[in-house]
Amino acid sequence: LGMARKTNISRFSAITRPLRRWSAWLRGIRVSADTSPLSPYANDFDFGVAVDNGSAFKLTAFFAGIRLISENIASLPKTVKKEDDRGSAVTDRNHPVNLVLHHPNGYTNGMVFWMTIVTWIKGWGNAYAIIKRDPAGRPVELHQVHPSCMQVSVSRGRKWYRVTMSAPEFNYLDGLYSDDDVLHFMELTQDGIKGINPVISNALALGKSLAQEKFAGEFYRKGGNLKAVLETDGNLGDEAYD
Repeated sequence: LGMARKTNISRFSAITRPLRRWSAWLRGIRVSADTSPLSPYANDFDFGVAVDNGSAFKLTAFFAGIRLISENIASLPKTVKKEDDRGSAVTDRNHPVNLVLHHPNGYTNGMVFWMTIVTWIKGWGNAYAIIKRDPAGRPVELHQVHPSCMQVSVSRGRKWYRVTMSAPEFNYLDGLYSDDDVLHFMELTQDGIKGINPVISNALALGKSLAQEKFAGEFYRKGGNLKAVLETDGNLGDEAYD
């Protein structure tokens, strides 16, 4: 009985698949083959648009959500505390870490730095900053590094970070760093090594939204006209044709 049910389902799927393809095509959605980059997510559905971090930021809801989160977190106070003689926690304004939290480097202020970090966390699942130290080992600068310029690996029980900057003016940051000299912020992670890229994990939902935007744009560009073809095996009379 189980084998018969499976066979019937397979035959039904084979018969209805062309109909589903045609129906999906009418909606501006492409049912892809197994080679689709979206195939691991849901029955080989591909919405006919490229889904990546660049295209995701073109969605108003995605852009606005990350902007709201990043700006709010960046505006929160960030201080280093110490215990005074009475046992109370007070701000240590002269601590080296407190200084770099507010003035991370010579080309980025504290607000923009942390807004950038949170944007990468929410948009790419990972954010990185290289720690530059003085001869005494105290942190004096933090340099943000885009996730696309960072390769993370594990060797002999330690994490290592290979930096290859895309902009020539930042080539002085290129090199191999240990985890002692890199701040690595992660979103949700499955291995503790790298965070999951939320755009990839939510590619189906984002692809659907992008396909809707694309369809709407083409619809209005054509003046709101939809073209269709009706086919029949019989002959249409004048009344039916009209």
